[in-house]
Amino acid sequence: MNNKAMKYISENMKKMLDGVGAEMSKYLLQGMNFYEKEYKKYKETVPREAVAHNFNLYIDKEIESAKKEEHNIEIAKKIRCKAKCNHCCKIHVGITDDEAYLMLRYAKEKELKINIPKLQRQADKTVNSWNDQSKGDQICVFLGMDGLCKVYEHRPIACRKYLVLEDPKHCNPITNKGRKVQVFNAYRAETIASALMNATEYGSLPKMLLKEIKESQ
Repeated sequence: MNNKAMKYISENMKKMLDGVGAEMSKYLLQGMNFYEKEYKKYKETVPREAVAHNFNLYIDKEIESAKKEEHNIEIAKKIRCKAKCNHCCKIHVGITDDEAYLMLRYAKEKELKINIPKLQRQADKTVNSWNDQSKGDQICVFLGMDGLCKVYEHRPIACRKYLVLEDPKHCNPITNKGRKVQVFNAYRAETIASALMNATEYGSLPKMLLKEIKESQ
C-alpha cells in the first residue's frame, strides 16, 4: 500500500510521510487503512450523530496523549491557541459528511441561523482561491459576532488538531497570505484524520454543509 492509494491525506500527514523512513511510512499508511475500515464498520452500528461525535472525542484523546509524550512535552508548551484567536476560522477547511451532519444537527437544536447564501458563495472556492473572496466571505458561517465558534463542542477534526506553535498574528490569512504556520503534530490523530477523509464523503465545509442541508429537505 502507498499514499497514492489514498484519495485524501492531510497536509500534516503528507509532511510526516515525507520526513520518515520507509518502515515508518508503511506503518502510518497501514494505520490509515485500519482506521478507514474501522470507521466504515462503526458507522453501521451507531446512530449517525454519534459517529462524528465519538471520533471527535477519540481525536481529542489522542492529541492530549501526544502532548504528554516525552519528545512532545516541550513542544506542546508552545501551543498558542486560545479563545477568540480565530484567524483559523477564516481559512479553507475540509470536513466529512458525518461532521457536517453533526454540526447541522447541533445548530438546529440550538436554533442557530445559518447563512445559506454565504455558504453558496464559498462552495466553489478551493484552498488556493479561498482568499480571493471578500474578507467577510472568508469567515466560517459558525463564527459568532463575539469571536467564538458557535458549534465549538462539535467542531470538525480539522479544527481540533490545528494547534499553532507560533505567534497567532502569523495565522492571519489576510495579512500573511500563503504563509504556512508551524503546528503541533500528533501522529495517531493525523493517521485517524486522514483515514476518515477516505472512509466517507469528504469535501470543503461549505459544500458538505450544503449537501446535508439539501438532503434533509
